[in-house]
Amino acid sequence: LMMLGVNPDPSAAHMELLTAKMTPKDISGLKKQFPRQGFVEQWNELEKSARDFSKELLGKGAATPSAAWKLLVSYTPEAVLWLAFSSKAAPVKEKFNNFFNVWPEARQKIPTTLMAEMRITPDLPDFGKVAEALFFQFMDGKLTTEEEIRKFLEPYSPPAPPPPVV
Repeated sequence: LMMLGVNPDPSAAHMELLTAKMTPKDISGLKKQFPRQGFVEQWNELEKSARDFSKELLGKGAATPSAAWKLLVSYTPEAVLWLAFSSKAAPVKEKFNNFFNVWPEARQKIPTTLMAEMRITPDLPDFGKVAEALFFQFMDGKLTTEEEIRKFLEPYSPPAPPPPVV
């Protein structure tokens, strides 16, 4: 998750796993002894937040790969971590498999030589936005031919430099 820009605090997930075989009475006694009750609240909310995230991930708002990517990267990292670890639902596992293995490959399809040919270089202030937009277009399968890519990049291409004065 960290390599893809999601940086969760795994402490609540660790406590959930460490206390999995304890009785509810022992767990509640342990929770009362914690000096930082904010952590206990985070621990208590872990399952609920993962369930809410699962509903959002499987909803219409995350139907396209790019929308699912944006949701996975922008949602509460702890909920993403816990859902990735604890979910047994096949659609959720498929989305996480795509997130880790399939969708990052779309970044390799970004045509840097074509972009350089069209004068779209890292020196441009909007280069990051253009590269991200291309990434999402490739992820969704919307750009398949070079003509489509050129058409997509045309608005971002700066004008040609003036000819040298002789």
